[in-house]
Amino acid sequence: MKKFTSVIVALALMTAMTGCGVKGPSDTASAPADTTATDAAEAATDTATEAATEAPTEAAEEATEGEVAFYEVEEAPEAGVSVGALEGVWYFNGNTESTKLTIFDTDILNGKFAAQEPSGKTVGGKIALEYFIGDDGEKSYRFNFYNSEKKLWNSFEIPQDIPVDDLYSPKDGTHFRLDGAAVIEDDDDETEDTTEDTTEDTTKPSKTKDSKATAKYTGSWTFSNVGLTVKSTGNDTATVTIVSNVSDSETYTWTYPCTYYPAGDYNLEQLYCDGEGTKTYTYVDENGDTQTETLSTWESAGFNINDYGYLVIYTDSYDFDSDWGFEKID
Repeated sequence: MKKFTSVIVALALMTAMTGCGVKGPSDTASAPADTTATDAAEAATDTATEAATEAPTEAAEEATEGEVAFYEVEEAPEAGVSVGALEGVWYFNGNTESTKLTIFDTDILNGKFAAQEPSGKTVGGKIALEYFIGDDGEKSYRFNFYNSEKKLWNSFEIPQDIPVDDLYSPKDGTHFRLDGAAVIEDDDDETEDTTEDTTEDTTKPSKTKDSKATAKYTGSWTFSNVGLTVKSTGNDTATVTIVSNVSDSETYTWTYPCTYYPAGDYNLEQLYCDGEGTKTYTYVDENGDTQTETLSTWESAGFNINDYGYLVIYTDSYDFDSDWGFEKID
């Protein structure tokens, strides 16, 4: 798994992620549900004239900045058109070394997504099946992806073919291909992902020998019911422990042995654990005895302190929301 490193643009991302305060979490320690796409309802019967009088959704109106207004739908335009048909893992231009797009928790009209570039930049949010009214008065449907701030991340055309293997954006030409679908070749350099040049060799940060490198990370941090502790274990190493108390009798714990990396041309300053993290589940069984199960031993994560002083996590795991910011308490 690649390191969660980033160019300067990642700094801007993290600033936007936390704003001036810590945002509220979604369900803690949850994974994307396995959802099967269902057949959609019959075509919508609203006329274009009636649709033009409707108010666009608040998120869509704000996100498109007046370019086009999207409207909510109550049923799919035709059978087979469903956000559920998108569930799975996608890659930019079908390149598994490029941006990864994961779509989960879907139904006919809605879903969730997480997009991660090789650089470590991560965007997550919600998906909605919506439409707009064209110049000809006809409805045009889109799969719209909104980030955590309800801004339009991208808008994809409704594919003509079912099942869906490709997503194309008329907004900026972005193309994603479903993982496992036939591999396609890029026609020219113009369609290449701007992040795919950032290989493991160029993004790998050099370690620092400064014994004080981890000092500002060391201590206790908190977000809602989740606690995070950083303990220095050497000149440039530290152990990060995250504890989520689901209830009085259930606890999830993540332990990451991390290395400190300074900021560089292609990376962000961070504590990083490369696939050696452990996730455990502790609970009280029916006999009143405490039991602990190891759920995984290959967790990866990167930790960075943003401009507002909050500790932010970059991870492929769905256990944490991408806009969480941990506040230091000790």
